[in-house]
Amino acid sequence: MSKDIAIMKLKRVAPIVRDGSLRQDRFLVLREMGKSSKILTGIHKLAQFVTKILLTTQGSDTFDPEYGSGLLFQLKTPKSRSELADIQANVNIHMRDVKRQVILSQTGVRLPSDERLRDLQIKRFLFDESQVKLEIDVELTSEAGNTRVLNLKELVVGEDE
Repeated sequence: MSKDIAIMKLKRVAPIVRDGSLRQDRFLVLREMGKSSKILTGIHKLAQFVTKILLTTQGSDTFDPEYGSGLLFQLKTPKSRSELADIQANVNIHMRDVKRQVILSQTGVRLPSDERLRDLQIKRFLFDESQVKLEIDVELTSEAGNTRVLNLKELVVGEDE
């Protein structure tokens, strides 16, 4: 049985102090698909699955510690200026790992060809050094030949304090 999740947009909200501790990195969920959630099919379902794996921190699922990627963890950890130059190579490694996980999860499962991943590659990688932010366009191609571009915007990279 597969689970469907609705694509949502996250909006960063201001940190608050609750119970004597500062709570940062808070997000408000905004619906992106109209008034109600919809079940996705085809390339859109595949894109959602790839996004979920990419943005899930590897090791956060106690039942499957290999699930997810290290992308967000890597971006949160402080970086020196010399380490920032290597970030594109590290993002490529995470994309290959996500591709491997998606293809492995589809092995032995009956899925339509437009929901099976054939290829996943970075089409654009932009690092804004002045704001220490990344923007990445990832193109995924299904076995049916359909393509979709995932745009990951304003990924903030941690810096030494």
